[in-house]
Amino acid sequence: MSEVAKIALTALATIIVGVIVYVAGQLVSKLVLDPLQEQRKVIGDIHVAQECWTRELVSLMPYPAGRTEERDRAEKEFRVYASRLVATTSGIARWLYRVALWLGAPRPDDVRLAARELIGLSNNLYSETATRREDAQANRQRMANIRQYLALWVHAGEEPIGRREESS
Repeated sequence: MSEVAKIALTALATIIVGVIVYVAGQLVSKLVLDPLQEQRKVIGDIHVAQECWTRELVSLMPYPAGRTEERDRAEKEFRVYASRLVATTSGIARWLYRVALWLGAPRPDDVRLAARELIGLSNNLYSETATRREDAQANRQRMANIRQYLALWVHAGEEPIGRREESS
């Protein structure tokens, strides 16, 4: 085999291997990384919504007297977030979900439970006077459950870990 043929075969092999690596990278990116990134965005939006709507979630109003446009918007938002969370999780190919778990995605059962809790928050923005305190406590617990299911480990409403001692 001539020297030119060896160089041509080496170049051809390099191009083929390069194309295979590129295609494999694109498959991993489109099938796992992009859907996982979209799921993480939705989880971040859920966290923001919890912070922004905390007052409405723990200060329940009677229905229909306490009904406001703001509360109705919160009610719709939490349902949309539940739907988006499930949809983005379903967007990750089932057979590749083990890779997504390794990269930090929540377990499908945790996603399902978090979506239920989000719908529960949506359903519980108004309360009867007799059960208002218990319903507000249930909302607080739902918010804590969502943080746990989705591994939201930094939360503005919690005490800092290892608070610094004040110097005298």
